[in-house]
Parts: sequence; C-alpha cells; structure tokens
Amino acid sequence: MALHPDGKHLCIADYKQGLLTLDLATGAVSPLLTRRDSERFKGPNDLVFASNGDLYFAAQGQSGLHDPTGRVDRLRPTGQLDLLLSNGPSPNGLALSRDEDVLFVAMTRDNAV
Repeated sequence: MALHPDGKHLCIADYKQGLLTLDLATGAVSPLLTRRDSERFKGPNDLVFASNGDLYFAAQGQSGLHDPTGRVDRLRPTGQLDLLLSNGPSPNGLALSRDEDVLFVAMTRDNAV
C-alpha cells in the first residue's frame, strides 16, 4: 500500500485484482486499474508514488530466474500507462531516489537491485 499524494486515498497492489484504492474517509475500496488493455496484470505486489503523482508498481507473479517476465509499470495522473520493464526475475520492491531521478527495483530471485 502507498498513500496517494492527495492524502485521502491509499493505493493497494492486490495480487489477483490489480490496483485498488481505499477512500480513507469512507472505507470504500474500488478498482483503480485491473488490466493492461485486455490482459490482467501478473500479480501486482509493490508500489510507490512520485511527488508528481506518478504511480510506479511491480508485478512479479510467479516470475523468477526460470521465467524472467516480471513487470514494472508507471501509471501517470493522466491515466497513461507506461511499461518500463518486462523481463524482471521477480520484481518485488520499489523505491525512488531522493531527487526521484532513479527508480530502484529489487529483483528478489536474482538477489539484485
């Protein structure tokens, strides 16, 4: 989960349902993004917001060294979805550098960042 920059919502990476939002005032949960075109995401598991509202999220699914097809995407506030990485062996952890010029991605099964 990550707090949305508006301070009113939590964004949730749900392995089966994709990206969800939780309205902190009402407790209502609603889908934010469940698919890329007609394809479901491969098990979203981590996310981080940039100060400009860009949402970076990892989808590792069952990827690993045997199947390096984990993905990292960016969802812009405009709704534009950008695929940043599609060949990750288990992307499972995201962090932005202090100046937000670098996105660090932990590749769990590869013991790499």
